Amino acid sequence: MPQLIYSKNHDITFSLHPTALELYQCLIQQPFMLKTTPQQERFLNSLPSILVGSMTFQTESNKISKDNKPIGFQVIYPFWAPYFWSNANPELGTLLIYGIDVERLAENMAWPAFLEQLYIAADVRKSSLIIDNIKKHIPAELSKSFFGGPLTDTFFAEQSGQSRRAIYQQRKKTILTRNEGTASSLGDIVNALNKNEEKV
Repeated sequence: MPQLIYSKNHDITFSLHPTALELYQCLIQQPFMLKTTPQQERFLNSLPSILVGSMTFQTESNKISKDNKPIGFQVIYPFWAPYFWSNANPELGTLLIYGIDVERLAENMAWPAFLEQLYIAADVRKSSLIIDNIKKHIPAELSKSFFGGPLTDTFFAEQSGQSRRAIYQQRKKTILTRNEGTASSLGDIVNALNKNEEKV
């Protein structure tokens, strides 16, 4: 696969690839995500300096030359990398790998990697938030592949060792907190719960 070491001589605009946008949004909205601060420089510098994605050039050719310099790189994996960047670019010296099937990469590496981390780091006290967030962002075909269909409270309860009722109570508390200070009727709250509660 073609590759390039990012240096100060390159004028490349970095962004997330469209296939990874929903996944990235799903990740940063998870309740287990930690906030980054400038004091974490030692940790951030220890992260792997490899990005896989799609490179764009000045012309339609993907061969680097004096007349065809790279101008853009869309990150697919690791899709969480931009979350840790101190500015809009990765560190100098980062290896950029491109020229691959981006759709298959997002399906076969990015989403499975996210779900692996979820299994390791999920906070069951926030189960309803995790479930609703994944359902909001994951493509339907991938949800069917991973969960046999839409992610349900029952599936998550079985995997996490908790009851559906516990998840229901979490969601109820979240909705009540969200509506705190607004004129919401009991009927509005019940309707909101019913939209999220799976049918028996």
